[in-house]
Amino acid sequence: MFVLGGMLAQSNAPKSYFDKSGKTSTENMAYYYRQETDTAGYYRSYYVSNDRLYFKGKLKLADADDDNKSLFSGECFWYHKNGNLKQFRAFNEKNLEVGTSKYYYESGKLWKEIELKITLTVNTTKTELKAEFLMRSF
Repeated sequence: MFVLGGMLAQSNAPKSYFDKSGKTSTENMAYYYRQETDTAGYYRSYYVSNDRLYFKGKLKLADADDDNKSLFSGECFWYHKNGNLKQFRAFNEKNLEVGTSKYYYESGKLWKEIELKITLTVNTTKTELKAEFLMRSF
């Protein structure tokens, strides 16, 4: 990918088109499209209306029919139509959200942070998974 006159130029990889709810769509009805990058497993999605970044990150599974069923891994970023960061979320290899997720207003100002703590306890009689959430609004 390279910058051309202030606009991002996408790769020639095949495009998968989705409507606003993340369901597969035709190109003329799509809200955004997804393309795999030159690095296997890493994807970028772009708004159809302005070719600005919608999403970038690693997908363990890129579902072709319903993007809501895609499985994330590592650091993932979503963007507002104006180009400002919308969300930052991190995922482990099991598609579980980890660490502190950050959400932003369209203006770019931080809206909230959600810190996730997941504890797995295994003993001879049972296995327990405990999740704690700490939310901070700004």
